[in-house]
Parts: sequence; structure tokens; C-alpha cells
Amino acid sequence: REGYVQLLEQDIALSKRLYDSAAKHPDLEPLTQELSIATFRYKPADIEANAESAEDYLNDLNHQLVSRLNDSGEAFISNAVISGRRIAVCCA
Repeated sequence: REGYVQLLEQDIALSKRLYDSAAKHPDLEPLTQELSIATFRYKPADIEANAESAEDYLNDLNHQLVSRLNDSGEAFISNAVISGRRIAVCCA
């Protein structure tokens, strides 16, 4: 039991670290961090959030980024759509 507890604690700490790192980056928008899952999306600082086409552009951009990362084999990131926003989902 103690081993599982330690593994879970490490996974949660890694997820929190990823979320905190995304929060410090000007081009990443952190969205949630629960247990061992952190969600965020790429949102270039020069994108005007209120522009009508911004959400469609960001959804397409994030879909392409997740696909390219997964295809590269360097990282495997899941994705989801929450409240109409396409996001990256990372599990520790």
C-alpha cells in the first residue's frame, strides 16, 4: 500500500509542476490541475482573446500541435474539448 501511495503522490506532484510551469509561460494557458492530470493549451501572447475567430484558430492550432507531438514520438499527449476549447491533457 505504501508504494502505491508514494507513486500517486509523485504523479500528483509532477502534474502540479507541469501546471505551474505552464502558468509561468506567456504562450501557454493553464486550465486545470486535478490529481495527476494537468490541462492547458497553447495560446500565443499576441492572440486577441476577444476576436471572433480566435477560438476557432486556437482550437485548430492546438489540435495540430497535439497531433504533431504525438506523431513525433517525443511525447504522447491526449486532448479534450472543454467548453468549446480544444486543450492538451497530460497525465503524470
